[in-house]
Amino acid sequence: MQISSIHIRNFRKLKAVHVEIDEKQTLFVGANNSGKTSFMYALLLFLSKDSTFNTKDFTLNIWKEINKIGDSWMVDEISEADASINKWEELLPTVDLWFKVDSKETYRVLDLVPSLDWNGGNVGVRIRLEPKLEELIKDYKDAKSKAISLEKSKTGKKKNAKDIYPKDLWEFLDHRKHMMKYFTLKAYKLDQSKFIKDKFQPTPAESIDINIVRNLIKIDFISAQRGFSDNDDNNGVNFGTLSRQLGNYYDSQSDPYEAITEEMLPLLEEIRSLTEQYNNQLRTLLKSPISEIESMNYPGVNNPSIVMNARFDPKTSISHESAVLFKINNNNGDDALKLSENYNGLGYRNLISMYFQLMHFREEWVNGKDDDVVRPIHLVLIEEPEAHLHAQAQKVFINNAYKTLIKNTDGKGLHTQMIVSTHSGHIALEQDFKNLRYFRRCEDKDKMPIAEVVNLSGTFGEDDKKHKTEKFVSRYIRLTHCDMFFADGIILVEGSGERILMPNFISKEGMGNLYISIIEINGAHAHRFRPLIEKLGIPTLIVTDLDSQEKVPDPKHKGKFINVPRLPEKGKGYTTNNDTLKKWIPGAGHEDIDNLIDLGDDDKINGNVRVAYQHEVTKDYNGISKRVIPYTLEDAVGLANIDFFKSEEGVGMVREFHDAVQKPTIEDCHQEMFDSLSKSKAGFAVDLLYSDNFDNLKTPVYIQEGLKWLKEQLSTKPNVGE
Repeated sequence: MQISSIHIRNFRKLKAVHVEIDEKQTLFVGANNSGKTSFMYALLLFLSKDSTFNTKDFTLNIWKEINKIGDSWMVDEISEADASINKWEELLPTVDLWFKVDSKETYRVLDLVPSLDWNGGNVGVRIRLEPKLEELIKDYKDAKSKAISLEKSKTGKKKNAKDIYPKDLWEFLDHRKHMMKYFTLKAYKLDQSKFIKDKFQPTPAESIDINIVRNLIKIDFISAQRGFSDNDDNNGVNFGTLSRQLGNYYDSQSDPYEAITEEMLPLLEEIRSLTEQYNNQLRTLLKSPISEIESMNYPGVNNPSIVMNARFDPKTSISHESAVLFKINNNNGDDALKLSENYNGLGYRNLISMYFQLMHFREEWVNGKDDDVVRPIHLVLIEEPEAHLHAQAQKVFINNAYKTLIKNTDGKGLHTQMIVSTHSGHIALEQDFKNLRYFRRCEDKDKMPIAEVVNLSGTFGEDDKKHKTEKFVSRYIRLTHCDMFFADGIILVEGSGERILMPNFISKEGMGNLYISIIEINGAHAHRFRPLIEKLGIPTLIVTDLDSQEKVPDPKHKGKFINVPRLPEKGKGYTTNNDTLKKWIPGAGHEDIDNLIDLGDDDKINGNVRVAYQHEVTKDYNGISKRVIPYTLEDAVGLANIDFFKSEEGVGMVREFHDAVQKPTIEDCHQEMFDSLSKSKAGFAVDLLYSDNFDNLKTPVYIQEGLKWLKEQLSTKPNVGE
């Protein structure tokens, strides 16, 4: 038995999301404030006992409609419709859980089976935060009527009406934790036959006991705020110490006093003897202060006396900070050098501590420590495990966490599912695309920031060719430590030159404060990223080269032709050698250089993606204005910075360009640049870094245009609230 999918509606940024949950581990990725944490806290609040909600847990723009409902109550006779829960159907925070149930486990979900016709498969349950309407209507009417009366009084006229509580239903519920007085969680079983992905079926009229759901799932959570401190902090022993985790793990096992064996009897006798001696010593040492306290006649009921009765507790003995020591040399016995855990690095302590938390969760679950009920599903939520961990430790953790959770659970009819939220590429890229759920920031019709969730499984299709593309992309972004899943925008660049220079160009366009992922990918392969880029929906700029070529007879093979690179010119019948331009944007039918050069800006955009490549620019050269078409990034930079290269003798390729700009005409200059690049262009960007005037380098026009588009896209993206 396992959770197959979860729908959440009207909870914080989660206006309406559907997330498919992997049978083992699911990773939430996405930029900051995209809703990952909201999803986890929704599960915690709806599945845990004694949860506390507040008005901020509703999607904010819903309160406009709720306040309208409150206004409708301010009449002598409230209509049946206005007093009905049906009016709240589209407004209440709701979690739908769908379970995949094996036929052997039907007995576990009998209370959730929708009808006698059910013959296995999925069962669903809805948990909804809803108002206790009769009580809420009465108390709100009383409070609002009093406020209206005050507004009409002389005292009220002297005050701003907005200052009189409550001005609306939101303020009434937001005051003094009224939410939990007037709202409660209720559960309903759902009908699989009415299930439509991404759609919410109406809430059934008949509710069920919410404990039926809670008895199916044990939920545990590791927060990103784990309370770690360095050794010079004054926090003492805290939640994050390994000693505390060992104590918790020990406590999850059976009580040592209840599990005494014959072999342990001598030890037990020793413990009792030591305990008695210790109590005698305590009575002697504390006799004076205890007598003084007793003379105060407190607490005053029959004057009870204070008796010392210390008990040796094995858990307490390993919970203090010096109980766990780390040996720092290879010596044994008294020669070994040891430090307490507070004197070890945060990363190591964090890694070990999280493992022990997972082990504690597992043992507490398997041993039925929660109300003596062993729940069939263990749902473990881990928020940003990368905190305090270096890259290698992050990989170690994500590759072993699930294994730790399922150890010793085989054959017990139990199932573990782990959900991890992360901002780390090192963690995300250790998993297959099928495990990734991308949280995307967007806006609803009221321009409110909300979240959408994209299931990245099946992004590249199912056939062998598409599977190979997925393997290529997955391996590529793993090896290049790609951070595209967490960026506001993406720039795909042609090669190392663009990758080195692009941060400078971005800064010059006033975009240095934006989180932009720059991915270097050869032009022949950029189109392989198309399914992923389009599915993520992140604004993406592809900076690539025109790569003009001419088909000429092959001098080595009579009757055959080869393509030869040419300096771009219109009217020559040249074509592009760039697969991105031919297969993605602008796509089929635009191989001719003439068509590509004349293409308008709108035709360089496809959904969330824009391509930027060289086109005609007008340059003043030695007092003469001429139109010229760059071939690659390097000559585009050269033509955009003629004065720079005239004064910059430089080294390597910079020296070659310095010589080129001494030519009498721009045609000769451009040809000289093209010829030097034909030999090698690998060191151009690196050679530029040596220049003292590097910061004065101008951005080529085609890149300026692309960055302007990207900046406009990012300026409209929502970026608030979690």
